[in-house]
Amino acid sequence: MADFLCNFLQTFDVPLFMLIFAYFLLKRTPKINGDWGFRTKAIQSSETVWNNAHRLWGKFLLISGIVTGTAALLISVHLGITGNVSHTPMHIQWVIQSALLVSSLIVTEQYARKSNKQAIT
Repeated sequence: MADFLCNFLQTFDVPLFMLIFAYFLLKRTPKINGDWGFRTKAIQSSETVWNNAHRLWGKFLLISGIVTGTAALLISVHLGITGNVSHTPMHIQWVIQSALLVSSLIVTEQYARKSNKQAIT
């Protein structure tokens, strides 16, 4: 049981961050500021783009958090049942989490730039 809990805590830290951050982005979207949030020129161009970009980012993080949190649980159960000392599944999950975080930033920035181009024309 201790191994399961240890493995779960090691694999669930990033999904937990994603879920908490998604909550704040979806329920308590910040006003345009220089302290926190997704702060690029494209996103800070208007209040509408700022709010929509943060909602999009929040949805992406919510889905990513649920998917990787479920994977963390399954990996922990697998490692606990098999007694496997290899941490390869956790490393694979870390790579997937990193890819999801980076892609969420790219998708949100592209959305903001597209919104700004449509507003100009």
